[in-house]
Amino acid sequence: MVRAAQMLAEMCAEVGDVEGVYWATAKGLLAVPGHEDLVATRLRLQSDRGDTAALHSEWQAYCRVVAHDPWGQGEPSLKMLSLWRELHANESYPSSTAGSI
Repeated sequence: MVRAAQMLAEMCAEVGDVEGVYWATAKGLLAVPGHEDLVATRLRLQSDRGDTAALHSEWQAYCRVVAHDPWGQGEPSLKMLSLWRELHANESYPSSTAGSI
């Protein structure tokens, strides 16, 4: 399910179908909440669109899922932290929610 969602999201992104990317990743995240590749796809899309509010919202939602995952360590992986720092550094102006991880 998750792989199919990722593939569909990639195809939608290639043709500029933003809503399709959101739809596909949302379906995959229903199956596996907090799936890093799906969340990363959404974060990159928010960043590429310059939507800092959505970028922060997506990151905070991911952090909440990770914090409540009984199988995880309760915090984002190094891979996701690195992506967040990269995308956060590319923002054109500081956000009021910049205190999030």
